[in-house]
Amino acid sequence: MAVLSISLYGLCRTWYLEIELQAVELERHDSIVENNMSHVQGLLKAEKNSRINMERAKRSKAAAQASLEALQNDKKILDDQLAQDSNGKAAEARRLVEEHQKQITEKQAILQTAVEDVTAALQAHEDARAKVEDLINQEAACHGAIHRAASNVAEFHKQLRGLDAEQDNRLGIFHAVDLNKLINQNIRSFRQRPIGPIGALLTVTDGRWLLATEVALGHYFRNYLVSCTADAMLLRDLMKKAGYQRASAITTRFDAPLHSIPVSHRPANGFIPLLDVLIVHDTAARAPVMNYLVDKAHIESVALVENQSQGQSVNHACSAGEHIAAAISMDGDWYRRTGGLRWVNRNERVKRQHCRLIADVSEYKAALERDLEQAEALMGARRDDLARLAVQLRDARAWEAKCAADWKVATGLKNRVNTELRRLIMQTPEMPRFEDDEETGTVLTQLASIQHELASSQIQLQTAEEALALAEQSHGQAVKQAKEEQTRIQEQVAEGKRLREQQMETVSQLAELDGRHSAAVSSREQVRANLAKLRQGVEIADARLRQALAAANQVCNRSMGERAIQLAREFVSEAVQKKMASKQQRDRQLAAMGEEELRRMHMRTVEASMDYAGLEKQLAVVNSNIAKAAAEAGSSDLQELEIRLAAQSKTAATRYRAYKRMEEMMQRFQTSYANQMQSFERLRTSLMDITQAKFAKYLRRRDHDGKLEFNHTERTLKLLVKPKGKNNRDVQAVEDLKQLSGGERSFTTVALLLAIGENTESPFRCNDEFDVFMDDVNRRVATETLLEFAMEHSMFQYIFLTPQEIATVEDARQQLMKRRRIQLPAAFLRTVKMHPPRPNAVQA
Repeated sequence: MAVLSISLYGLCRTWYLEIELQAVELERHDSIVENNMSHVQGLLKAEKNSRINMERAKRSKAAAQASLEALQNDKKILDDQLAQDSNGKAAEARRLVEEHQKQITEKQAILQTAVEDVTAALQAHEDARAKVEDLINQEAACHGAIHRAASNVAEFHKQLRGLDAEQDNRLGIFHAVDLNKLINQNIRSFRQRPIGPIGALLTVTDGRWLLATEVALGHYFRNYLVSCTADAMLLRDLMKKAGYQRASAITTRFDAPLHSIPVSHRPANGFIPLLDVLIVHDTAARAPVMNYLVDKAHIESVALVENQSQGQSVNHACSAGEHIAAAISMDGDWYRRTGGLRWVNRNERVKRQHCRLIADVSEYKAALERDLEQAEALMGARRDDLARLAVQLRDARAWEAKCAADWKVATGLKNRVNTELRRLIMQTPEMPRFEDDEETGTVLTQLASIQHELASSQIQLQTAEEALALAEQSHGQAVKQAKEEQTRIQEQVAEGKRLREQQMETVSQLAELDGRHSAAVSSREQVRANLAKLRQGVEIADARLRQALAAANQVCNRSMGERAIQLAREFVSEAVQKKMASKQQRDRQLAAMGEEELRRMHMRTVEASMDYAGLEKQLAVVNSNIAKAAAEAGSSDLQELEIRLAAQSKTAATRYRAYKRMEEMMQRFQTSYANQMQSFERLRTSLMDITQAKFAKYLRRRDHDGKLEFNHTERTLKLLVKPKGKNNRDVQAVEDLKQLSGGERSFTTVALLLAIGENTESPFRCNDEFDVFMDDVNRRVATETLLEFAMEHSMFQYIFLTPQEIATVEDARQQLMKRRRIQLPAAFLRTVKMHPPRPNAVQA
């Protein structure tokens, strides 16, 4: 109980620490989610502002476009007016305006080309920078892979050195060589030798489940089992000295029996539990190891599945039972269920060659050497990849610098062309003066003004287009960042939900452990109180025992007392046996009890009767019987009675031997009688079957069907006949032969007599007026049947009396000879015609 309480306390502390870690992780996760939410809000706000700016830029562009189109329409009207004017100065003015507009158009084309060059250079620069970042990430990943490969190589070398040091012993697989040496050196300090490592004691019955066992129980393989707390503390100190890490010293009872696993805890519907494929060959360690794995890993409730479909069936359809919440496949994939939550843990870390329960250590060593070669080859390949990535990164950075320079040059060219375009737009052409034509001068003045406004409008349109492009780019980036952040938030929310569910599950398990721990503490206190009472009772009983022994020594010595107790026990046992035999005759429940249960009841009754009061009562009965027997013998002299007893005992022995001989003879007679009765029953059954078959055979000659029902107990015979039932099974059977016609009844009678007569030992058979009520067909068939029966049983003499025509007999004879294809001798059938009685003859 103390060990159980300590174990529960340790489990509770472990769960409390896990809950604290989960709370810290959940708090950190909530903080990250909160920060990301605020960041998402900022991104959404920025996206909204960018969308507003984009709409504003669109409106500005539309307004500038509309203004430009209005100015172009006005300019077209003025051009038409000037075109109607035949003045040379007007033509000169139009030429100047058109030339100026042509220069602007050319400059705008150059600017568009420069903008496209800047965009291409910027895209090339971004691509080069992305490639550099990708190569940097690949280089970091390659450094990490080289580091992991180097760690694996070092670990494989360490494991191989351990196996070589232990001369290929299984302890080397679990790195327990040094610890085992320390345990052997300090073995006298342990109350009992520690059991472990657990993995070195386990084997698997079926190699298909090696990987599943490694995944399910691998973190328990390095643990040790000890019998007390002091051994656990000593073993932990030795583990520290040996550098034996990631292992525990578990306190448990070495003398506890193997757990009995009820059927309700095992998988149903043909699924086998993990428990059934594990074997511990060491008989002394079998019960502690298996009990620990049952208590800790619940191996009796872990179902083994061969493929994914079976795992999904156990997980979702509960095909192994509602009580089975975990299953593991051959590939090491876990299928788990907790309440309404179901998930699958894929095994991506443990490979089959890493299974430590493999029976052959040399095979495990060979697998380690292959893994070492692969790890070294992988590390060499990663180093080659790192050198290649370094060259690529250097070239990519040079290309990035070149792209940055090209982008800078293209940007400068675009800015210079843009400046020249603005200057060109602002430089309106100088119009000729029209001093003699005021109207034409006014038109030219308006044209110059419109040209100036048109230039300003083109600048505004260009500015609006650039602003719109920037706004659209900014809006696109804001939308992309917002979506990415929202996706990240959703993943973090899902992770938070999983963490909360895990925390709730841990809290519920902790509550259950707290309850169990409280119950264990309460039970321990109760056990301590009971133990104190028992110790007090033991002290009182010990004092009484010493007093009783002192008093007993005054009566007789110990050997005489033990002999007397043995005789008393035999006497009580015989009395109890007789009493139970008497009760068995009256009590049905007692008579129905098994032999083993009766034996246990007999032992319990004898032990209960072997107390002081019971023995005193039995002593009084014995003394009374002695006195009664002496009175019946007519003497009180014990010596004389013993002499008479010896003589009577000799006579009784002689008569008993004669009785045994008679009993053996009687037993032989009974055995012989039983054998003869069995033979008689077999003979009677055989005769019944033969008679039944013959009866049915004769009836089928007239297409009837029937059977005989014998009742030897009541000495009755019942006939069941189905007229014309040979070809019609649905005909109702007739039990009362009066329901048959005369011919059918007579033919049935003949069939019955022939069937029974075949097994009758009388040599004479006589049938009188067997065909009185038969028609011609039945008479012929019956007569033919009688003749055939007589032919088959030539050792009997048959006499058939009939008042009918003798011709029927001859027809039956001819028909029999034709059907059987035989020639009957003349002596086979002799016909005697009876004459009527003489007149006045005496009648019987």
